Amino acid sequence: RRFKDKKENVEPEADPERDQRTVFAYQMPLKASERDVFEFFSQAGKVRDVKLIMDRNSRRSKGVGYIEFYDAMSVPMAIALSGHLFLGQPIMVKPSEAEKNLVQSNAAAGGVGVTGPYGVTDRKLYVGNLHFNMTESQLKQIFEAFGPVELVQLPTDTETGHCKGFGFVQ
Repeated sequence: RRFKDKKENVEPEADPERDQRTVFAYQMPLKASERDVFEFFSQAGKVRDVKLIMDRNSRRSKGVGYIEFYDAMSVPMAIALSGHLFLGQPIMVKPSEAEKNLVQSNAAAGGVGVTGPYGVTDRKLYVGNLHFNMTESQLKQIFEAFGPVELVQLPTDTETGHCKGFGFVQ
């Protein structure tokens, strides 16, 4: 309801169906173009539109953006790309903020134990400040004390082969 007078009439962005067909991607390489993003997400489904968020002053990408698909069924497949390498960097994908707010409002309206439609992505942890000699098996061992570990991803430096100091555990 923000910008009610101007935005609802001018921009179709307020369309709830559009929000259900859109994902939010972050941790994208700053050098990624809209074309690169379009091609990467085409593996999840037919992409309708890509909007990269740019810095106002420098006009450079902030490494985040919205990807709209023609079909809402492409959204879970796009979210499954979270953690995959995009131009050598693990990308993170989640439902658009509007979709997230919709899930929260549905839960607040009386849904008990609602985990949301994409509960699997809620289990992926970012782990930072790791030593550069850390291996995937070492990180897995540490987290197995808390339960079964399905996936460990440690991005490595292409030149040295060492851990970049962060990783993901699911």
